[in-house]
Amino acid sequence: MNKPRLVVIGNGMAGIRTIEELLALAPDQYEITVFGAEPHPNYNRILLSPVLAGEQTFKDIVLNPLEWYEQNGITLHLGKTISRIDRKRRIVMAEDGTEAPYDRLLIATGSQPFILPVPGAKLKGVITYRDIGDTQAMIDAAEVNFRFLDPSEGTVLTAAIEAAYGQSYDVRWVYDPEEVRTRLAERRYFACVAESADGELLCHEGMAVIEAGDKVAHSGQAVTMPGARGQHIFTRTKRFLMDWARAEGFAGMFSEATAAHPYSQRANLELGAHETGFLLGWIPASVANDAASQAAGRRRQ
Repeated sequence: MNKPRLVVIGNGMAGIRTIEELLALAPDQYEITVFGAEPHPNYNRILLSPVLAGEQTFKDIVLNPLEWYEQNGITLHLGKTISRIDRKRRIVMAEDGTEAPYDRLLIATGSQPFILPVPGAKLKGVITYRDIGDTQAMIDAAEVNFRFLDPSEGTVLTAAIEAAYGQSYDVRWVYDPEEVRTRLAERRYFACVAESADGELLCHEGMAVIEAGDKVAHSGQAVTMPGARGQHIFTRTKRFLMDWARAEGFAGMFSEATAAHPYSQRANLELGAHETGFLLGWIPASVANDAASQAAGRRRQ
């Protein structure tokens, strides 16, 4: 006896979850065929942000690998978008001509993203954020290179601090390029930077020790340039610094995450940090992460 044919249009979380429930209740009820517009097995879209941040890979967020479809006797058509449903003949047709007859049809395609028709909406680099393709496009567009400053580049840290904090930063030696150079040369300070493909500074994260050779370091002077914020650059930069420090034999690092920087605090926890207590009044009230832009704004008035 032939099984009734179930065709599912949509290889996303909703459609495949339905199939999982169906297989649990009646594993031999249907002959199942799935069409997915993307060239990938079912994955967790909720975790696209960690992939964008470099915290996970696409493989990490796959919910149903290709072997799962095979083991459950599911015919899977990847990279095929359904363009027509012939309800009289009970057949679905893909853009490439692939056809599949059905007795039961489940449409689980989800929604389509919409870009507001505002000025700049059609500029290069303006994309939607819905699937792994969009995520990869953003990763490719935001190619980031990580490296350490050498002693001759002391002005880079000073310029970054001034761009973000103006003259309000409470650690005053960062405003002296010669002092920065000395600390870098003596290996009492390590300055990790993230740069775009064309060399533009995106983020800085520093690590200081009391004496050269110490294996416990203080992490600080975290600066994400205004144009790079909201892209998880700080998290990626600190992860690079942590991986380097681990390879160099450091036992660990510590830092202060103030209430003025909730993103930094959250990112540190995501990277495996442990909260050990509170420091009241650690950062002077005069420190302002947007001091430079605020001052510029006052000058423009």
